[in-house]
Amino acid sequence: MKQIVLIRHAEAENSYLGGSDFDRDLTTEGITHAIQLGRELNTEGLEVDKLIFSTAQRTKETTRYISELLNLSEEKLEEAPSIYNASVGQLYEMIQGLDNTMNSVVLVGHNPAISYLAEYLTEEFYSFVPASAVAIELDVEEWNHIVKGFGTIKFTKRM
Repeated sequence: MKQIVLIRHAEAENSYLGGSDFDRDLTTEGITHAIQLGRELNTEGLEVDKLIFSTAQRTKETTRYISELLNLSEEKLEEAPSIYNASVGQLYEMIQGLDNTMNSVVLVGHNPAISYLAEYLTEEFYSFVPASAVAIELDVEEWNHIVKGFGTIKFTKRM
């Protein structure tokens, strides 16, 4: 059995304030929601083998708060520049290529790809607002055996 937890980053500053989309920081509310989401995930007793995240500033900040609340060591964190602006197909390929010794992986990314991936894996629509998560159980022994609609939603969180 494998599990993937898909997380959309917390609320970021508006892009009209200047600067690049990639470098947007979390808002004060975004920080609060990232912390709340980390606490909620912790209450689920979430075991994490690897947390993979986009290198965009808002996902790095979201990851920092969540990983601290889940007590994850640096070895369990992995930056993945390819998540930023990834298509659902690219995220799916990333998951299929995961090391089979890992059973529970968290992926922190961006919409719309993160929403499309959840829908692809479960054939259920889930609207990812900022600082939301969906845990998907996959009844497979190897990540590359995942196919469309094979996942079952275990829990959802919205801040």
